[in-house]
Amino acid sequence: MSIYSRADGDIEVRYDAAQVHERYGALPASVWVSLDSQYSNSKLNLSIEDVRVLAERLPEILMAHDAAEHARAEQAAAEKSAAESRAA
Repeated sequence: MSIYSRADGDIEVRYDAAQVHERYGALPASVWVSLDSQYSNSKLNLSIEDVRVLAERLPEILMAHDAAEHARAEQAAAEKSAAESRAA
């Protein structure tokens, strides 16, 4: 059994259930990820345990990114306000 997902043409994800291959023997379930965008070109074959760890950690990483973007926007607004005050 395979489940295939494609988003925005840049990210492809495929789940492959555990199977027995005639040449390689027992293959555990895995997830294939292909990233092909302006900034990334990577292919990953992840174990289900790797996918679980990644799923746990991604929200923390996204929150850190959002906090950094927010701080950067506030800093830019403060610098603009200070420059306008000096110019007036």
